Amino acid sequence: MIPALYTGLARTVGRWRQHYLGIDRRLPITTLMVVAGLAMLASGVGYTVTWRAHSNAQRIHALRTRNDIDNLQALYLSANADFLEGLGTARVASYAWPVPRVGAAVRCFRRLQAKYANDPEGTAAIQLLRDETARWSWQLAQIAVNARLAGGRASVDSVKLLEANRLLAQIATQLDDRRQVQTEILRSESDSANQHMAIEGIVLALTGMAACVLLGYAFLAHYRAGLARQRVHLIEAENERRFREYFDNHPLPMLIFDIDTLEIITANLAAEPQYGYSRNELCARDMPSLYAPADVPAFLHDLRSLREAGTLSGAAGVCRHRRDNGSTLYVDLSYHLLTYARREACFITAIDVTEKIEARKRLLAQARRDDLTGLPNRVTLHELVDQAIRDQREFALLFMDIDHFKDVNDSLGHGAGDRLLREAAQRLSRCVSAGGTVTRYGGDEFVAMLTRPHQDGRLTALLGHIGHAFETPVQIDDMQLRVQMSIGVVCYPEDGADAEALLKHADLAMYQVKTRGRNGVERFKQTLASAADQRIALSRRLRDAVEHHAFELAYQPQVDVRSHRVSGVEALIRWRDPEFGSVSPATFIPIAEENGMIGPMGEWVLRTACAQARQWERDLPGMRMSVNVSPRQLARPDFADTVRRALASSELAPNLLELEITEGALVAPGALPTLRALGEIGVSIAIDDFGTGYSSLSYLRTFHADRLKIDMSFVRGIGASRADEAIIRAILALARSLGFQIVAEGVERGDQLAFLTQYGCPVVQGFLFSAALPAEQIPRCVANLSKLSLEHARHSNKTAAPEQTSRAI
Repeated sequence: MIPALYTGLARTVGRWRQHYLGIDRRLPITTLMVVAGLAMLASGVGYTVTWRAHSNAQRIHALRTRNDIDNLQALYLSANADFLEGLGTARVASYAWPVPRVGAAVRCFRRLQAKYANDPEGTAAIQLLRDETARWSWQLAQIAVNARLAGGRASVDSVKLLEANRLLAQIATQLDDRRQVQTEILRSESDSANQHMAIEGIVLALTGMAACVLLGYAFLAHYRAGLARQRVHLIEAENERRFREYFDNHPLPMLIFDIDTLEIITANLAAEPQYGYSRNELCARDMPSLYAPADVPAFLHDLRSLREAGTLSGAAGVCRHRRDNGSTLYVDLSYHLLTYARREACFITAIDVTEKIEARKRLLAQARRDDLTGLPNRVTLHELVDQAIRDQREFALLFMDIDHFKDVNDSLGHGAGDRLLREAAQRLSRCVSAGGTVTRYGGDEFVAMLTRPHQDGRLTALLGHIGHAFETPVQIDDMQLRVQMSIGVVCYPEDGADAEALLKHADLAMYQVKTRGRNGVERFKQTLASAADQRIALSRRLRDAVEHHAFELAYQPQVDVRSHRVSGVEALIRWRDPEFGSVSPATFIPIAEENGMIGPMGEWVLRTACAQARQWERDLPGMRMSVNVSPRQLARPDFADTVRRALASSELAPNLLELEITEGALVAPGALPTLRALGEIGVSIAIDDFGTGYSSLSYLRTFHADRLKIDMSFVRGIGASRADEAIIRAILALARSLGFQIVAEGVERGDQLAFLTQYGCPVVQGFLFSAALPAEQIPRCVANLSKLSLEHARHSNKTAAPEQTSRAI
């Protein structure tokens, strides 16, 4: 806007200059022709010129004074309009007197005071007007402050507004009076001029009609030229004034520099704080000094391209400039070519966008880093992998997942889980040497990228370092956690052609470790991809099975070692699919948990088991039915109602139903209210696989379960592991001390039964007595077990071949 204004005014001045200077050139030389006439008219012309000069001065003085008064009236009207608009739109502050408007008013008052310097009455009137203007501006500011404090709606003190309006009316009246005075002066001067013209005619007639034409022609020609030059100068001065006013007071930093010498010609006030130089210091510099040395060639190239293209204005985009202290700032440059002070120049606007650029850099950095661990995130990993593939560099990816991390979150809280993740990130970072990167992929998953994995056994060494790093337990508050990792490994280019395929295959390899029992390393094989496809197909078939209840229940007896009586059975789900055949629960139950099918599946198991227990109650009275409950089922707030419905529909007594939960489910958030509700129903609770999870004994004190089940992994260690035997004795002692009943799972050998009997385990289940059987075979199994003696069972187990025993699922 400012360059366009300056250019337009300059063109106007040029047209006037050309027109009137042309008149000067066309004037004939009449000096010799009018010498006599000049002598004759010297006295009369001198008188006339003197009077006209005085009259012109008086009229110009009056016109300028009235112009200043008109300008003040316009400023007051604009200020009042902006003030009222600000109140109508509930702006935060009044916009009645912005800086440019205040500057214009101050200049008007200064000129008026100078013009009335010899008029005490006029000087007093102007001073009064100035004081009332200040008071009116203060009143508007007070009204705006009160309106702002009233909130988003315009709320104005009507009394103060009325006072401001009255004062404005007084100001307007005074301005009208001053204007009327100037109008009268102009009218008087005009009348006086008319009268004097008659006198001039008489004087000129008396001095001689012969010289009148020549002198009049010469005088008028020179007079017109003088007026034209005066008008040109006035326009030039007004042009410069308006430009300087806009330029100096504009809030955006602006510079004008010579495009030939690159010297800075001028700068506005806003440029001083941005660059740290005063205006004089800026004018003593050149444009390259505002750029970093490395950016100067680009600036010169852009300037040369600009001149060659012939465009007058445009945008140069974001550039780097330097402040006086050497710091860098980013500016958004726009330019306009013009002629300034008779020099070919370039006008630039330099908006400081440093904060925006720095904020963008911070956001980009945050987008590439994980907030919790400080490691590079998934976005960075994909970039690194893609770059390595483009460079055709060999590398390996280690997809790592913390085993049982969910149990930590459930039992100790998410804060403890976060601390565990940070500690794991630090240890993994220390393991990876130069040429490798550790990233947090998401959740409890980390991915390490290692370049040149086959060189000097780098991959094997890294896996060894990781295993060694997690041998030391992680201290979380007063608890030590032994962290284990499941790791899937892929190598480029053998195991995938792009990042997506490599990470997918690494995840499959890691999942294979999970299915084998966790805490291990697996290199991707193509068979794993086939297994993943099969898993997807199995998930689809499982969903159909859930919808159509295509499952069966098998029941494994729980035997009282003292009475040899079957005290209860555990319901175990079985699935035989037409396409996949018999599918192990260890395969389809995790799929059901992942895909949200465990809820309806578990509800079907509960209803079916309760109905079967009620059916047996007449022939097998008092036999307890144990049903496994998933943590996801227990987390549902309506689970207690589900149990009530199953008991009501089957008419089974609540004391004959036992629900088996894991330790992780026991300590999960929200589990205790549900367990207490189940206790109020009369259902008994057993803690399954006790001692294998992240135990919290305080929960056993808070919620008293009815039964503990010793996990089969400890039972298998009887006779082979003193540690397992010690754990079993400790669990039995704990159960007796706290009043828990206890069951040992997976009893397959006579020595296991003898050990458990010796240390007071009352109830066992396992292949030593019976595998899991269909419902119709349970009555006969119960009858047969009642006939057998305990010694006969032990003798039968000792003579049985080890390969004939297996674990019940």
